[in-house]
Amino acid sequence: MRFIYTLIILFQLSSIYAQNGDSLRITYTHKDISIKKIIQDLEDQYGIRFSYASSAWMDKNVDVDFQNQTIDNVLEDLLSDENIEYKKANNNILLRKSSEYVEVKNDNYKSTIHLRGKVNTDVESMGSLAYATVMVKNSAIGTYTDENGEFDLEIPGDYKQSIIKVSYLGYQDAEYELSELTDAYVLLQMNNQAVSIEEVIIKNRKKPIRIMNSDNSISLNSTQIKSNISGVMGNDINRSIQLLPGITAHDDDCSDIKIRGRNSDETLLILDGMPIYNTDHYFGIFSGVNAAHIDSVNIYKNNYPIQYGEKTAGVIEFLSDDKIPLKAESEIGIDLLTLSGATRVPLGINSALQITGRTTLFGVNNNNFNVISDMNDDLVMVSNFGNRVDGRQSDPDFKFYDINGKYNYNNKDNLSIELNLYRSQDQFTNQNSIVIEDNRRDKLTLTLDEDRQWMTTATSVIMKKALTNNIKLNARAYYTNYSSTNNEDINIGKDIDQNGGPPNPQNQESTELGAIHNNDLTDYGIDAYAEINAGHHGFVLGAVTAQQNVSYLFEENTERKLFGEANYNSLGAYTSYTFSPSNKFKANAGLRTMYFTDLNDLFYSPRVQLRYKLSDRVALKGSYNYVQQIIRQLYYEYRSEPLDLWVAAGQNDIPVLSSHNFMLGTSLSLGAITIDIEAYQKIIDGTIEYAVTDPTNNNNNPSKGEDYNIYFGEGRVQGIDLIASFGHKKYDSYISYTLSRSQERYREINRNRFYASENDRRHQLKWVNTFSTGQWTFDANGIFSSGRPYTNAEKEDNNGDIRDAKPDERLRRLPPYFRIDFGCNRIINIGNQKLTLYFSVFNLLNNQNVKYIQSVNTEIISNQIAINTVIDSESSLLDRTINIGAKFEF
Repeated sequence: MRFIYTLIILFQLSSIYAQNGDSLRITYTHKDISIKKIIQDLEDQYGIRFSYASSAWMDKNVDVDFQNQTIDNVLEDLLSDENIEYKKANNNILLRKSSEYVEVKNDNYKSTIHLRGKVNTDVESMGSLAYATVMVKNSAIGTYTDENGEFDLEIPGDYKQSIIKVSYLGYQDAEYELSELTDAYVLLQMNNQAVSIEEVIIKNRKKPIRIMNSDNSISLNSTQIKSNISGVMGNDINRSIQLLPGITAHDDDCSDIKIRGRNSDETLLILDGMPIYNTDHYFGIFSGVNAAHIDSVNIYKNNYPIQYGEKTAGVIEFLSDDKIPLKAESEIGIDLLTLSGATRVPLGINSALQITGRTTLFGVNNNNFNVISDMNDDLVMVSNFGNRVDGRQSDPDFKFYDINGKYNYNNKDNLSIELNLYRSQDQFTNQNSIVIEDNRRDKLTLTLDEDRQWMTTATSVIMKKALTNNIKLNARAYYTNYSSTNNEDINIGKDIDQNGGPPNPQNQESTELGAIHNNDLTDYGIDAYAEINAGHHGFVLGAVTAQQNVSYLFEENTERKLFGEANYNSLGAYTSYTFSPSNKFKANAGLRTMYFTDLNDLFYSPRVQLRYKLSDRVALKGSYNYVQQIIRQLYYEYRSEPLDLWVAAGQNDIPVLSSHNFMLGTSLSLGAITIDIEAYQKIIDGTIEYAVTDPTNNNNNPSKGEDYNIYFGEGRVQGIDLIASFGHKKYDSYISYTLSRSQERYREINRNRFYASENDRRHQLKWVNTFSTGQWTFDANGIFSSGRPYTNAEKEDNNGDIRDAKPDERLRRLPPYFRIDFGCNRIINIGNQKLTLYFSVFNLLNNQNVKYIQSVNTEIISNQIAINTVIDSESSLLDRTINIGAKFEF
């Protein structure tokens, strides 16, 4: 027998609010506080009387920051994640469970009476009454019925001799002796009676984002996470994150999370306690984290929780649903590219199992779902091999799958345990060839064969235990492995006739080139901390031990360019202190220390965060932290294609990466509009540039390969992030804008002067819109970003050495990135099941964006003269891409 607590909250407001409920403005800020305590504080501060039956969901701790908000906005923010909806008639507001609400049944029925049943109309029609009020007379204990007229109410044993009163608009009140309602399921009847009352509005709308000013983070809920136009094919969780300010969103095939002009490896990605080192499919076109498995996302761009460390840019928390479902819930989805499925099964009243997965239906190439190139196999004619040749666009083939598993246990003793599993794998093949012929019939054939595979396996165990109302223990153990292999073979065939006659077999020759890029990273550890709250003071005390094993190899033409293998053991401790004497001021200071045995060094990471409210509408904030990173990615261009390898500090003279991060900002509350502005600066030490000294290979020996060198330097990033969010009834929108500059410098390059880094995007503008009406939802997104800089192989110095070329001359920028997406979905209820049909258009205006320009330098003998030529192959991003799909929930 399922048991669901439901509530009635009757607001008796102040005299001003009695005249106009919308005139009451709430200002209230607190972190890690229960909903029940929030209600008690609002009663004391605003004279509002709340009446409710006991319910477990009110024991949940949340972070809230209400700045001059209406009571509607307070209720929407407070209740949206709890699947509790409300209806308002005059000055009374009633709360009830939504159709998605699930609550654990309470087995303690010795001291309570469990009443379940249905409210019907008169005997002749016997129709059910939705939203009828069922109360214990002369008390605040009660509920109201759902859409089917059913109710579920727990009544304290002290009321066993009381009266049950049933009320409904247009019907006479009905009263029943509770002691006589002995059946397991009761039917309560009501008779017609005309009554005049003002309109009742029922609403349960979740805002797509929440700016959590208490810790300067941003939170995404399921509304934005499951947007069907966030990615190329259906919802894409990383793409949703990229729509926020300060997160790079510059092309279709980069779902990496790059925060404020830095590399993606500097962002810590935590999926249910598991650190994830790669979260993409098909080189970033698709996110590797399945949005169907995720319930919420927390984004930290400034200071982040003290239990996380060893990353210099920020933290992204992916959190799955930890509620215990009342019954099995499943869904199946299909679109033009993937097949997906998810199921959640209760294993008793305290535990549940959740499995989510997706896969490509078959091997997919670009032409299956998008036209990348319409070039045929005709020869490219040139009059001289010394000319630059435009090459052919690629048409790769790929397939992938990912799976998430979760077992969670929650009991009434405030103990929760989670077991999580994640596995993903990609396989990619690409073939590309081009033939060049001059007017003497000399030919050069360039053939590229590429085979790549990358996979991630991760698991975690998380335990949380509340010892008292003020002391909580948290612990996790995790394991993650990421591995990738990349084999690339290039064949250069030459068919030369120096006399202009038929080809001579003696003049035919072939050169085999190739490259290998292999990587393996394993990370596992144990982390535990205690949270202590004592009035205006809060403490966190924790310890961590971990080990990371890294191996990497970059080989070109059988010559090892870069390789290494390292095992790092670390031990650390951390603590933080929070002081919040009032709702106007809050300060937090923390220190994290880590000792790495292989480096024989101790690292300190101090953090400070402040917030002060000038008024109910305006707040100031600031933060500083100093962080270091041991395991990092080395980025480089191989034949102008951007690639990366995970490497470890201490090998190949690779330094520890460190960053001083500063932020000053303000938050403005202007009624329905919220504006958040942050100005930031990063000062970075230990940057790496792994680059080809002579990108045009003037050594005239293609079999030797390129001459790579590692350069060590510094970086700096300055910028401003702005986000303005607006929500009103059926429409939600937010605009984010970033103005920034990312620079690096190296002693060996350009006399140690700063120049634009690969992540430099001066302007980034995003606009997100959602409109819902009835069973329809419409979405529209727009993105603009400045083009990234890249090395132009034709602009080398006279001696071919990149170190002697001025960055302003050798760096060229790709065209600006611009894209508009549109989509809609329709929900169809089929009994207790739900069918969602959706349609989306990615890149609605068919703007031709560019990923990179691949330059291949080679030489050929023409008239006994060795001539170099640069062959550029432009890899374009996606054209207009249409997707249709369906999801069936049962």
